[in-house]
Amino acid sequence: MTDEPMFSRSGRTLPRDLGPNDHVAKVNLPEQLYCDLSALAAIEGKGLSEYLRDRLMEFTYGEMEAVRIRTQRASRG
Repeated sequence: MTDEPMFSRSGRTLPRDLGPNDHVAKVNLPEQLYCDLSALAAIEGKGLSEYLRDRLMEFTYGEMEAVRIRTQRASRG
């Protein structure tokens, strides 16, 4: 057995285009978490919703696929 990490995702496990952002997920957050997330969004020059959407994509689909999706959306204007 090896000590090297094994990954189950290839980074290409979802469609390239997820479609429009037309579903709402409401989450109640403690004030400090809300403030910290807002600060992180501001550091990246994004609104809170956009920042959270990006972080959720990265968590769900992996960093590389999230970058591909953002790049594709940005190229559409």
